[in-house]
Amino acid sequence: PVLALWPQELDPSPLWAALAELRERGAVRFWAGLDRRDTARGRAEVAACRERLAGFVARADAALERQGLAAAAFRPALEDLEQRLMVDAADAGGDAQVLAFDGADHLAVTLWPERRLDREAFDALRRQLGTAAGRAVELHGAPTLTEALEGMLVRDLQRACWIAALLAVGMVTWWLRSLRLGLLALVPSVLGLVVTLVLLQLFGIPLSMISFVAVPFVLGIGVDEGVHLVGHFRHGAADTGATGVGIVRTSVGTVLGFSALLLATTPGLQLLGGIVAFGSMACMLSCLFVLAPLLARTSRGRS
Repeated sequence: PVLALWPQELDPSPLWAALAELRERGAVRFWAGLDRRDTARGRAEVAACRERLAGFVARADAALERQGLAAAAFRPALEDLEQRLMVDAADAGGDAQVLAFDGADHLAVTLWPERRLDREAFDALRRQLGTAAGRAVELHGAPTLTEALEGMLVRDLQRACWIAALLAVGMVTWWLRSLRLGLLALVPSVLGLVVTLVLLQLFGIPLSMISFVAVPFVLGIGVDEGVHLVGHFRHGAADTGATGVGIVRTSVGTVLGFSALLLATTPGLQLLGGIVAFGSMACMLSCLFVLAPLLARTSRGRS
């Protein structure tokens, strides 16, 4: 089922009419939380019915007596029926639910569609309901929850990346005692992260809790490699030497370790292992073939 929200201060008659129309079309099977008596038109019809029912028991007694029947024997049942029919719609209760949404109270109506809804079918139902009931109605379900979570993930990822980048810049600058060298140490992280994000985009991999965790991993791995290489060339080295060998060994170990997750049966773990393994390899290659030549050229210039 999906949930339709209607502002409580508005008359839900348009929503009732829209649901009845969708039921006739075969889009909705039934709903709960909105009765005919909850609408302004329904209340007016109930009030008119109550007026017509005034004196129901007396008229029924007279009709029974005209038929030669003992009206007194039927009177308790007739009085009970009249009492139930004359109940005010406002006091009748029911299964209506009110939820707070977007700073206002809304009537919550649960809809059972004719068939299971995927993303496209949900969007189609939302458009149909909005066209029939007006813009006041809000339809929510698993797809809208996914949209909200995706938006939260994007915002959290952006915030986490900015915080991680600022911390990385501050850390390497403090270690190397130079803002210029600190920025150079971040080259593998930046390039590795860019290549990884481009890969996700090319393969159509959406942002999720898994890719959200993998991106800071790649950023941290690149910083670790870059700061050691910058420290190595800072002392006048002409090539990567033992530091380059160590970077290759640690990177290959990281790639193999996370690649082992590709053998997992859980798709989420497979995705995490693949992203981090690829990002680690991209950081290593950026470190050796982009950062190292830059540092070697700078070192020769100083010599």
